[in-house]
Amino acid sequence: FLNHADFAAGLADLTAMPPGPTGLPQWPDFLVRLTRAPVVSIALIRGRATGNGSEITLACDMSFASREKTILSQWEVGVGMVAGGGPMARLPQLIGRNRALEVLLGSEDISGAQAEAYGYVNRSLPDAD
Repeated sequence: FLNHADFAAGLADLTAMPPGPTGLPQWPDFLVRLTRAPVVSIALIRGRATGNGSEITLACDMSFASREKTILSQWEVGVGMVAGGGPMARLPQLIGRNRALEVLLGSEDISGAQAEAYGYVNRSLPDAD
């Protein structure tokens, strides 16, 4: 489980951390370093991976999802926020511009089977597998 953010924290608390080694703020820095890691990264999703969880999935080299239990989304626009972990750059490369706009601007939940059909994940598998 990964909570998106501490919504009760003050803005100063959330922005006080110094930039990471890439020069980016901490969260985008982590995702860039994951993308550039010299090993293969694999996301295995069996549940809800929305917001930050989706952004980790997008930063991995491969991703596999439970067909029955996976829910992916970038919900931030639905509540008036901007997604800060790079999905606006990464999603179009995976699923194309039109579908990326649908995911990002629609803020709707996407099942494992639909994520596979879109190319959001490599493959969705029966949960038993």
